[in-house]
Amino acid sequence: MTTTFVDNRAYFNDLTAFLTGQLLLPDDAAYEQVRPLWNAKVKTQPAAIVRCLTVQDVIHTVRWTRAHGLPLSVRGGGHDFAGRALSENGVTIDLSQMRSVTIDPDARTAHVQGGATASDLMEAAQKYGLATATGNCSTVGMPGLTLGGGYGPLIGAYGLAADNLLSAQVVTADGQLVTANAEEHPDLLWGLRGGGGNFGIVVSLEYRLHPLTTVLSGMLLYPLDQARAVLRRFNEFIATVPDELTIQSGFIQMPEGLTVLCLLPEWH
Repeated sequence: MTTTFVDNRAYFNDLTAFLTGQLLLPDDAAYEQVRPLWNAKVKTQPAAIVRCLTVQDVIHTVRWTRAHGLPLSVRGGGHDFAGRALSENGVTIDLSQMRSVTIDPDARTAHVQGGATASDLMEAAQKYGLATATGNCSTVGMPGLTLGGGYGPLIGAYGLAADNLLSAQVVTADGQLVTANAEEHPDLLWGLRGGGGNFGIVVSLEYRLHPLTTVLSGMLLYPLDQARAVLRRFNEFIATVPDELTIQSGFIQMPEGLTVLCLLPEWH
């Protein structure tokens, strides 16, 4: 049975008592600064946003929310277009304060926290001439990107972001912390790498890194009336190029309202 939400601060006392992070309610001044997502059309209003600082904050919030029968959602980078990072009248776990990245240049691996963005990872790895598959937008959260597959400019040579995921720490629905890798819970790792999602809250990830020092990239825009001819030629051309050249295509709407064909080539 779902518990009816009580709109007062005292309702959350036993949640906040053990948090090192911050609990935000709709009447807090910072609530509207934190709530909006990348898709500004999403107006969902969580009953509470928990800005976690530690894994223990996540565990405690999951257990508390489960005990009180409230809906729970997870926000990393906040780029999910559908707005599933927020739950109406529920509790949102906000991982945006957990963004540390640790690089092991010898093993060519990166450990990132659940709130780390693509730019957090890229900036840390490039100091060692390394990189992994990320998305096209620097502010996208790495967990959300990875759990959705993870298309980006390096997919030709290195595959999807999910292909480069080596392990993950996950808080399950009952508030347990487990590690998923090739030896421990390999079925969970399989699920995280494209099995459909919603297996728990990913609080840290380990990625495989690749040597990368020079990248050439750009953007080509074509009017909509040229799209058919351009895409026909693109389809012929892309079959002949080496893996080091990735060209992503799609349609975008310009600020003026015009829809154009966009090609994003990247060579490394």
